[in-house]
Amino acid sequence: MVSSYSSRKHAILTVFHAIELFFKEHLFQINPVLIYKNIDSGITDDSSTIGIREILARFENIGVKLPDERITVITKIQKIRNRIEHYRYDHNEKTNWLSPRA
Repeated sequence: MVSSYSSRKHAILTVFHAIELFFKEHLFQINPVLIYKNIDSGITDDSSTIGIREILARFENIGVKLPDERITVITKIQKIRNRIEHYRYDHNEKTNWLSPRA
């Protein structure tokens, strides 16, 4: 049986990854080069793609408007995701990460 800690941790990672991929796909539909970090160099199979911060900046630069509440929620999920990936994640922490007001 999978622990609730593990389930919640994996759910957060999956949700964040899905958001990032949906946003990259939106940029790709506008212009495929927009998903790459360095759009001024030649694009190869090894070219790095952008992360959520760059995605949000590109959206703003090309006029794709996201509501501030959604950006707040995405930023909260990203912070939790980063703690899971790079630091220690406290699964007992009481956060309402889906609410922009929390």
